Amino acid sequence: MIQILRTHLIKVNFSEKYASICNAYKDFENGKKIFKKQIDTVIESNNFDLEYNSKDKVYYKDYILNKFLLRFSFKIKDGMVELFYFITDKSNNEFVVKRFNSMCKIENEKFDDLVKHPVPIVSTLEGFNEVLSESLFLHNEFISTFQ
Repeated sequence: MIQILRTHLIKVNFSEKYASICNAYKDFENGKKIFKKQIDTVIESNNFDLEYNSKDKVYYKDYILNKFLLRFSFKIKDGMVELFYFITDKSNNEFVVKRFNSMCKIENEKFDDLVKHPVPIVSTLEGFNEVLSESLFLHNEFISTFQ
């Protein structure tokens, strides 16, 4: 499955685009705690179609893409926006669970050299809105390669 994912990641230049997001939002010292109500407001104001899992404290959306089940999810803590993929191949039940930065390493082994921090770190609510918007845009590019 890793080779299949690599092909799709390369099609959208995933690692370079995600590195750009991380490098634009890297203020570790001023990472801002963002509360659930604030996150909900950003999601609603942008019409992002995401659900919330209160047990795991993550936002997510599930997709069926041909033979793959894919879950996009994110959580935020102290300004660090962690984006994840849970991908299952329905034909053989093989699965992959990776943060976006680990997905980048599938495409580009030297991804860590491209970024100061492996996840975007926001210091304002506006910054969070931009990170989420840009990340969802990249995510939509990625899943479009499966169709």
